[in-house]
Amino acid sequence: HPLVVFSQSIMGLALLLVLGLPIGLALLRWLEPEQKFSSTILLAPMAGLLCLMLLIASSVLLFGGFTISACFFLILIAEMISIRFLLKTSFGVDIDDSFLKQKMTRISIALVIILSLLPIYLFKVPNGVDWIGFSSLTNLYSTTGSTQIPSPNIGYWTYPPAFPATAALLQVALNLPASDAVQLLGRISLMFLLLAVMGLAQRWNAGVETLIAMALGFGLFVKVHDSGYPTLVSQFIVILGLLILTSKKQNKIILGLLILFGGLIHPSGSLILAALVLSEIILNRYYKGVFRKEDKVVLGFFIIAVLFAFILSPEGVAVQSEYGWQGGSPLILF
Repeated sequence: HPLVVFSQSIMGLALLLVLGLPIGLALLRWLEPEQKFSSTILLAPMAGLLCLMLLIASSVLLFGGFTISACFFLILIAEMISIRFLLKTSFGVDIDDSFLKQKMTRISIALVIILSLLPIYLFKVPNGVDWIGFSSLTNLYSTTGSTQIPSPNIGYWTYPPAFPATAALLQVALNLPASDAVQLLGRISLMFLLLAVMGLAQRWNAGVETLIAMALGFGLFVKVHDSGYPTLVSQFIVILGLLILTSKKQNKIILGLLILFGGLIHPSGSLILAALVLSEIILNRYYKGVFRKEDKVVLGFFIIAVLFAFILSPEGVAVQSEYGWQGGSPLILF
């Protein structure tokens, strides 16, 4: 029933915001204390969901499987640290930001919310075929806590845990079918990504214009329509990376960690951000004639990561997977 679907989507959105928003706000305030209030507010949901997914994925790796208690344990620690940080930090910027009061801004935000979530009410299941695999993974996480394929089959799924494990949390918390949890998380992710792009561009007073430019391009929306949700979510680290690269204090250590942990979502975002960081280092070397100390650290990190990726292939077999995300020589090739 449409009312049931509506209530489930609102509860799912509320749950993700309650769990992730304080962490996202704290991260943004730490990375860029002098950022415009409007940019921070628009970027915060995406930053919070990114942190939430990485925490849930980390719990799967640390505790050897998915459990609700382990997820909430890590999230609770992160929230306590974030709230304590926010209470000690003054905003130091104009909260009365005129951008959020402009008519075009409000119309744009309303359209992003409506159009991102509308397919949940139009389609019983997502489009494309990728959602079938993600739903299977999500259901396995929520029922068995692992990606072990049930008997009589033998084997296990190999896929980055962040997205399906987060969908499993929604499935368990809201008592949803796995396919509904996958579609809901994917659509909310699209909404947060579009708002974040708007917030990032507003640093140069171009929030609405950039959102319109994005709407004229089909790539992102086709990927979502085809239910390639983890690829979409992996762009979160690209947005956060752009924020760091265009800030006064470019924290290269955080950039390196984003590239590393981005692999817990999908390798495409890590590859894009790595290319951006390397190009920034090369251009800095070209214009200034020297490598900064932090640039040397990042270059060393990339060399180690490439060597690690080269030897990291399941069971010693170089699997020709999309983006080469399973490691080995295919990853080096991509």
